[in-house]
Amino acid sequence: MKRFFKKSLRNIAFAITFLLLLMLLLPTLFPDFVANKVKYWANSSITGEVNFSKVSLSFFHHFPSLTLTMYDVDVKGAAPFANDTLLHAKEVSLGINMKALLQRKVKVDAFYINHATVQVLVDSNGTANYNIYKSVDTTTTASNDSSMALQIERIVFDDTKLVYNDASLPMFITADSIQYTGKGDLSKAIFDLQSSFSAERFYFKYGGQEYFGNKRLQANLITKINTNSLAFVFEKNDISINKLPV
Repeated sequence: MKRFFKKSLRNIAFAITFLLLLMLLLPTLFPDFVANKVKYWANSSITGEVNFSKVSLSFFHHFPSLTLTMYDVDVKGAAPFANDTLLHAKEVSLGINMKALLQRKVKVDAFYINHATVQVLVDSNGTANYNIYKSVDTTTTASNDSSMALQIERIVFDDTKLVYNDASLPMFITADSIQYTGKGDLSKAIFDLQSSFSAERFYFKYGGQEYFGNKRLQANLITKINTNSLAFVFEKNDISINKLPV
């Protein structure tokens, strides 16, 4: 019995050591492969200008996920907002699916955005700066991009500021110190999005009338989203302002 116990401990210790070594070595084996796939996807799929200072690949940034992290990220908006920043973030991390990576494919299943400012602009004609994703359906592009896929199941914003300025309504929103976690299979046409949201200061102005001035906002939502019809159904809607339920 004692001998069996010692053997079991050795096997467990070996397994843990192997996993730790794997977690340390895998990022060194694939960094250029993953980074090049992401850069290719960004250049072929996004119309806005994307810049960042450096990248790293690690298990420990958002443990236990393997993540490609880009630092000092700037994303410009679509025309006519090409000179305006849509997203500035200290860090943007992409969760990389391990099973797909071992098959020499890059599948991004999570986004982590840290210390960011998101500025959404809509002009009086309803044109928005966030329409930066190219609609590509050619066979050539599909075959070239087959080893890079977005199947997002998790989105996290940490310490983020949001500015939403819609001149077509008109509506103006700011939210500071946002903490947001969204879960759902965003690759499907119809899916449930589970959201947890909080903002230390939330300001809302519509049609020239101020409705909320720097209030603390918390929300837990479940939203059924139909991307084909752009329909949204709120199945759960728990919202509080300054800790008072709405």
